[in-house]
Amino acid sequence: MRVLVNALQANNRSGTGVYVVQLAQRLAKLADPDEVIFAWPRDFAAPTEGRASNAQFIERGYAGPAARLRYDQWGVRADIRALDVDVVHYPANVGCVFPLRNMVVTIHDMTFFLHPEWYRYERALYYRWAVAKSARHAARIIAVSQSTMNDIIEILKVPADRIEVVNQGADERFAPATELEKSAARVRYGLPNRYVLYYGTIEPRKNLERLIQAWLSIADSTDCDLVVAGRIGWKTRAIMDCADRSLHRSRIHFPGFIVDEDLPSVISAADLVSLPSLYEGFGNAIQEGMACGVPVLTSNNSSMPEVAGGAAMLVDPLSVESIADGLRRLLQDAVLRADCIAKGRIRATQLSWTKTAEGALRVYRSVAEKG
Repeated sequence: MRVLVNALQANNRSGTGVYVVQLAQRLAKLADPDEVIFAWPRDFAAPTEGRASNAQFIERGYAGPAARLRYDQWGVRADIRALDVDVVHYPANVGCVFPLRNMVVTIHDMTFFLHPEWYRYERALYYRWAVAKSARHAARIIAVSQSTMNDIIEILKVPADRIEVVNQGADERFAPATELEKSAARVRYGLPNRYVLYYGTIEPRKNLERLIQAWLSIADSTDCDLVVAGRIGWKTRAIMDCADRSLHRSRIHFPGFIVDEDLPSVISAADLVSLPSLYEGFGNAIQEGMACGVPVLTSNNSSMPEVAGGAAMLVDPLSVESIADGLRRLLQDAVLRADCIAKGRIRATQLSWTKTAEGALRVYRSVAEKG
């Protein structure tokens, strides 16, 4: 079997980019003797970890929306013919919108359908159309959580037997950092000694306005600052205004994007990881925080309870009071903190990127066998 993975999203600084890179690092060794070919963005270094003789990286244009669109819809067809490919995998929500034999599509979430108001109008319109068309033509769909699978079935009316749930994982580098590593991370990013950490794209669905308001309501009773780390996304003015209007503005930190090699240290140095999102298809920060030995606060909706597996503090993301109470309890209750940390370390071991790659490979083989 020969598989072509459309990996042009590899340099996307979000969950889809992480997913693509992790597959690239693990698929080939697991697939042997089958072959895996990755269509890789020309301006982004291919991973050296996990390289195997049955893996090939071919440069296909520069990373970016226009290059991805051209390759998604037209370029991939030429490669399928030239490389004699048996299965093609689109790992980042959008596949070919025209019929394409043996296509597998990974759908990470359905936010464009459930909450188009969180995005620019044109972006939401395009993704609603493209994801629906891709799902219709896919031989199999990989959903990253049961919650996402349920949304796909309900919204797109895709039969359940065409969908397989394959969870995401946490990289092995996510583990408790040393005191020296944590101190170095604080210096590098200008972080305080103690802090509540959010990291990820800064965008409306991450519910950062309520997180800021919740932290502000307990700020006078804790010496933990608030750190909001990540790249600036879209529709962020209200989030920044909420922080700028605060009486505690000097204690709210925006260090920007945390590079991959520093992320475990930044997480480990935090008093807790907070992901009170309005919706998540999976929520990588939940298991990454747990793997680093840090208690996690997250929402009681969509995929987040599923990913947390009973090892995190669940809150109502629509209630500032609920988020504030969760923060207060995790910061002040030593017994609760210890319980969340212990359960979290166990839960983190149950989800891995190796299992993700094994699940993807299982889907490829089932599609290839059916032809």
